This record gives sequence, C-alpha cells and structure tokens, in this order.
Amino acid sequence: MSGSSRTGPLLSCNNEKESIETPQREVPNVTNKELTEIVKSLANSVVHHDDQIEAHSRQIDGLIRVTTELRVSTVELRQTVEKQSVEIANLIREWQGYLRTVRPQ
Repeated sequence: MSGSSRTGPLLSCNNEKESIETPQREVPNVTNKELTEIVKSLANSVVHHDDQIEAHSRQIDGLIRVTTELRVSTVELRQTVEKQSVEIANLIREWQGYLRTVRPQ
C-alpha cells in the first residue's frame, strides 16, 4: 500500500481476496448558506417527487376503477348476448315449425 495522499484506504472485495485503492476526493469548502441552499433544493426535489408519486397513484386508482366498471359491463353484455342467442335459437325453431305447417302456394 502506498503512502500517497491521493489515495484512500484499501477496500476489500470477495472476502479479502482482492483489494483496490480508491482515490481520495478533496472536500470543497462549502459555507453554511450554500449547505442550507443545497438542503432546501433537496427538500423541494423530494416534495416534487412525492407530488408526482401521488398524481400517479391517483391515475392508477382511476384506471383500476374504470377497468372494474368495464369488467362489470362486459359481464352484463355477455349475459345479454347469451340470453338473446337462446331467444334467437328458439325463434328460429318456431319459424321452422310454422313454415312446415304452411302449404306451398
């Protein structure tokens, strides 16, 4: 391990089998005012992100509600089609029976 001021401590990987040196970063001088602005900026970003998540949650809830309504409508339509199919089949049989009784002219 070198004693250079440009590198930090060795990091161990894979159960001490490998070691890599990480460059040591210089910490910039930051004033309290700058730190306060950074924290405010981060807080605003979090609030904005939370607002976006809430908006997406409302959209998802709306889509779930619409999907549920459409599912109910689809079931109702399927039941109506099945009922009408039975009625049409019965009507066809009735007409066929009637037409057999009518003499050709």
